[in-house]
Amino acid sequence: MAAVASLGQVGGSALPDGLARASRDEEPTVRTAGAVALGAFDDPRSVELLSNMLLDPDRDAVIRAGESLVLLSRLPNAGPAAAAALERAEPAWPVERARVFASLGVV
Repeated sequence: MAAVASLGQVGGSALPDGLARASRDEEPTVRTAGAVALGAFDDPRSVELLSNMLLDPDRDAVIRAGESLVLLSRLPNAGPAAAAALERAEPAWPVERARVFASLGVV
C-alpha cells in the first residue's frame, strides 16, 4: 500500500501500470490508496479506472474515487474526460459529496 501511496505523491502525465492493478486489488485499503494516487496522474486512463471505482463495495474507495475525479477535472489532459464522467455519475452520492467538498475548497 505504501508503494501505491508514493506513486500518488510523484504524479505526472503517464499512468503507471501498477496503479491500474491497485484499483482492482482484493484489499480495500490498496484500492483506496489507488483511487487517491490516480487523482495525481493527468492521464485519461485514470478517469475510466476511477469511474469504475464509483461502484466499489468499499465506502472509502468510492469516496476517494469521487474526489480524484473532481481533481482530474481541473487538469488539461484528463480534465475533459473527468468532467464528462462526473456529469454521467451526477446522481451518485460520492460525486455529489466530492463536488460539495470541492466547492468548500477541501478537495
